[in-house]
Amino acid sequence: NNEEIIKPIAILPNVIELTYYSNTVVPHFALESIVAIAIGALDKSSGSVVQQDLVDNVLDLCDILQYEFLFCKPCQSLEQVVSSCIDDLVIRKQIFLVDDAEDTELNVRSRKLARQLVDDGEEEQYPEKVYKVNPNKSAVDTLSYLRGILMPLVESYSITAFALDKLVGRQLLESELIKDIFDELKMQLSLGTVKYDESISVDPIKNALKVFQKWGTLECHSEKKLRLYYLRDDQDDSESVKALYHKVNKYRQSF
Repeated sequence: NNEEIIKPIAILPNVIELTYYSNTVVPHFALESIVAIAIGALDKSSGSVVQQDLVDNVLDLCDILQYEFLFCKPCQSLEQVVSSCIDDLVIRKQIFLVDDAEDTELNVRSRKLARQLVDDGEEEQYPEKVYKVNPNKSAVDTLSYLRGILMPLVESYSITAFALDKLVGRQLLESELIKDIFDELKMQLSLGTVKYDESISVDPIKNALKVFQKWGTLECHSEKKLRLYYLRDDQDDSESVKALYHKVNKYRQSF
């Protein structure tokens, strides 16, 4: 029909090259993607979301992915950076319906400046802000696109948490544990419960294990070149592993 069609040549060398280039781009969109994922995990049945609930979810996700990205400069407040990111998405991408008089770009900039000027030691009370969900197709597509940027990482972390059940009452070498997690990811990918091929990657699995160590769920004993993983005594049961899994897995909810 005289239409030009572009088809990707999805052979392995091309995919590896594209992945290499994408690695430098992803951090630029990381926080926006986290906001989109955080929105997906909120209850939107009323057609709206509470701003603080959204910010809390974003901060929680930043904590989960702390070994993947630097979300702010050392001199910045992460919560302020998150709030600014949400404001930018409201203005530029219209992810929420807003009152034009209330949320002009000038007013958004004014709120950013006010947040920067407020002394950290002062606690000011503000009325609870509520965002109205924008059902417009463009807004939904934008959130879906942003969500897909980091969702492979969330899947990797979620399945890594799920696979820790294999450590209940036992210890595993790092190589054995990673192999078990890989096998679980591959199986769930074949079943369709894992949606992204990119989720099957060693680096996110290792970073997830580091996070779970920092949270006090995992212990790791290193001797020479061997690393032995096991659950902490007070976390060595299926219920504790399940709680960890649900903490991460809730962010895989769809819109």
